[in-house]
Amino acid sequence: MKYFYRLGTGLIFGLTLGILNEGALLQVSTAQPQVIAANKPAPAPTVTPKATSPSGSAEDLILFLRAFRDFSQGNALQTTSKLSLDAKTEGATLQSVVYIKAIAQKPKQFRVDISFKSEDSSKARTYQVISDGKTVWVYRPDTQQYLVQTYEQFDKSDDSFLIGSATSLYLNSPNDFQKTVTDEALAAIAADPKMVASFYKETGTTFKGYQKDEANQNYAIYTWDDTQGASSQMNLLISPQTSTIQQFVITGKEKGMTLNLREVIVERVPNPKLAPNTFKFTPSATAKRVKSLSLSPFGE
Repeated sequence: MKYFYRLGTGLIFGLTLGILNEGALLQVSTAQPQVIAANKPAPAPTVTPKATSPSGSAEDLILFLRAFRDFSQGNALQTTSKLSLDAKTEGATLQSVVYIKAIAQKPKQFRVDISFKSEDSSKARTYQVISDGKTVWVYRPDTQQYLVQTYEQFDKSDDSFLIGSATSLYLNSPNDFQKTVTDEALAAIAADPKMVASFYKETGTTFKGYQKDEANQNYAIYTWDDTQGASSQMNLLISPQTSTIQQFVITGKEKGMTLNLREVIVERVPNPKLAPNTFKFTPSATAKRVKSLSLSPFGE
């Protein structure tokens, strides 16, 4: 599940760049990237003729790529999100809500405040996870315990997904994505049925259609099935009005549990102001270093 949780990050970005570089970008002149303000609709590129694929249309693909381009912009990103988790086993159902506030800077720096609150508990557990790109510190304020790991150790751990899909997506986005995915490139790829079909096939993307939520918000839904043998599926919900990524939904089975994860992006701020010590952790004199510190959302 941890692998699949990141499916929409480096894999999709890498394949998208490869497809664009091999096809559409060879047909258009180099242009300056168009900066699209967050949460504001951007003009749609001209699509002539209308290309389609069994997995989705050219218009669906344009929306998808514009949303990824918008998300990858800036030298740093601040996000606030709400992650709802449901886990079902034989005879038990576990639920938890995780509030995530993160600041990320490429390639590997982040500062994440994580707050767990289960339905049967009025008191939240809070953690800080801080990375300077080489070292990751996990700190629990109420017990004053902290764990020190290398970036690679944390990245491979079962807790790494709790920094949020929004943070992972941004950190895994290539720096040249905005320069590569210009409106001219999008128009060229959308006009070529082979390019449209190639994208859906190579990335394993399926456009499921549009759906409204309880608040009557309309979303375009894109789906990926796990290719590593697990019965999991990831859905990405994009606002067609603003071309912005709004939600990540993951369902699947792992270790005898049926899991359902939904991360809703509450706020996204490109290029936030960063303090000099944003990505550094300095323990207090009373803090205690420990050998293990779990971030389990379902227990203490």
